[in-house]
Amino acid sequence: MMNGDVLVYGGLGDPNYSVVRLYEELLLTSKAKFSIIAIDPIVRRVSTTEVGSYYQFPYDEQYASLDEYIEHQPVRKISCVFVLTSVSTHLSILKEVSLSFDVSDLLFVVEKPSFSLHEVEEGFSVVVPRLKQQGAKFYFIDTAIVTPAFDYFFSNQSCVSLGLPEKIVAISTDNPVTIHPQLDEFSFENRIAALNSRNLLNLEESGGGGYGFDMGIHAIAGLVRYLQKMQEFDARIDFSEIKTEYLNNKQLKRSIGAETHIYALGSIVTSIGHIELLVDAGKASDIWDRRLELHYAQLTVVIGFGTLKHPPYLWRSDHADSEAVVFNVTDSGYKLHFNDILSALEFDINASLSCEASEEIMCKSMYIMSDLFSGLSTLFDEREKPLIRVDHHSYTMAMKEQLIRERLTNFTDSIALNIHK
Repeated sequence: MMNGDVLVYGGLGDPNYSVVRLYEELLLTSKAKFSIIAIDPIVRRVSTTEVGSYYQFPYDEQYASLDEYIEHQPVRKISCVFVLTSVSTHLSILKEVSLSFDVSDLLFVVEKPSFSLHEVEEGFSVVVPRLKQQGAKFYFIDTAIVTPAFDYFFSNQSCVSLGLPEKIVAISTDNPVTIHPQLDEFSFENRIAALNSRNLLNLEESGGGGYGFDMGIHAIAGLVRYLQKMQEFDARIDFSEIKTEYLNNKQLKRSIGAETHIYALGSIVTSIGHIELLVDAGKASDIWDRRLELHYAQLTVVIGFGTLKHPPYLWRSDHADSEAVVFNVTDSGYKLHFNDILSALEFDINASLSCEASEEIMCKSMYIMSDLFSGLSTLFDEREKPLIRVDHHSYTMAMKEQLIRERLTNFTDSIALNIHK
């Protein structure tokens, strides 16, 4: 006897770029207790669609819409809903499900970014609290908040004793223009077609921001998780300067106002003072990493969240030398999210992050992103005016930081190529 249905919105996404492929292990495990149902409009054209262009998972059933599911299964219990579609649909899916079903004890799993920029307040301050009052649970995804590098850092007294740094650089950048030859398949030039397919520069579909939004949420979520662990969750983040750029590339499908990179300067107002902050997020720069750089007076500590090719890491460098700890990629990222989700679904698995903690972190992170982009403008035409057209995204920094970045690039290349010793 199954314990109910698990609905996977976006369950037939293109495996070349859709996030659903990353959930395969979790879905297979869940099949032991639940019926796994895909809800995806592509169902209507599967028979005429090339096999490799949609995700072929052994779903128990597939429907093009929730209405079709209800028509065929009007009295079934829903235990979990995975929201793996484009961010512009997330809030409407929560509303749709809650209007059609009793949501008590129903777990919603929401991919990042959690909501469109203009829906952050309604999502986190209205809809989510209302559904929680009805008994629903929420787990919000962002692999930056479950990296094992955080656990190591905060369990290591030599790290914690450093206290708060003078400056934090929060970085989340993919698909660099210049890349190690052995990683060339991940270069921006070789990923343009797949990126265009995801419509990340179509602001109507991408939630109101471009690559800076899609990637920036990793950087901000990691920063918020760090502040939470440092007992500074209530710290205020003030942005003093925001620079947006778009890449001069005719192959890119980009709507008016869409940025391909964002640099935001500001400060973090903590209980004991101010920390200088730089957020560096987007694609097509000279970096491929997701990390927090903690700059102290005499040394730098870097918390690497991990990417599709880079395992999480902790890197520490002073003026003379550097040392690193690299973590097992099979025990990080989505794997840790999966443990949390399975625990919430009453599998006998220990969670590393509770549903409540994931909501708290992502709620604050999304509000920060919303404030950042509101500082630019809520009107896409107005956003276009300050956008700087560039051939390559890069940021001018002090010599000390430049030297650190060069050493870090060599290190991250080595762990991506699995040659780190």
